[in-house]
Amino acid sequence: MEKISMPSDHSHVVFFDQQGLRHVGIYRKTLHAFVEVVAGGSEENLENAYSEDEITSWDYQEKDKNPDADIMVIL
Repeated sequence: MEKISMPSDHSHVVFFDQQGLRHVGIYRKTLHAFVEVVAGGSEENLENAYSEDEITSWDYQEKDKNPDADIMVIL
């Protein structure tokens, strides 16, 4: 398996494990792990930490993105 680059420390990310499951969490450089965030909140669940070698891909999570941001109203 090829080595992927890691996000910056404490970054909010969306990541995929080796089974192809999608997770939302925070990357913790000191733990060398991606820690899943409890659904609907900002609390991290350390019981669901995934080591760097368990992750196949990741992307930065876009927080508070307006879903209508790409729509322009012309008057």
